[in-house]
Amino acid sequence: DDDHHVLFDDNIHNLDNDSIASVRVSDESDNYKTLSGKEIKKLQGLHLIRVPTVEPILNTKWFLQQLRQAQNKKWALEKEK
Repeated sequence: DDDHHVLFDDNIHNLDNDSIASVRVSDESDNYKTLSGKEIKKLQGLHLIRVPTVEPILNTKWFLQQLRQAQNKKWALEKEK
């Protein structure tokens, strides 16, 4: 799968019980399961990226840099499989 979905938000926290994102994944039967807070935390830096509010204003390449890092992380995880 070449698609890489990413959510950028300034309100993403590294807490099991406090996330702006409610992530769902599908299984082989196209049923969807909501991930737990612990499972969602594992997606940070890969599919969920916290935006320091002023950083993209100060660094116009910030979003592209973050996407590149997330893609590199995705490729590294795929190689482990």
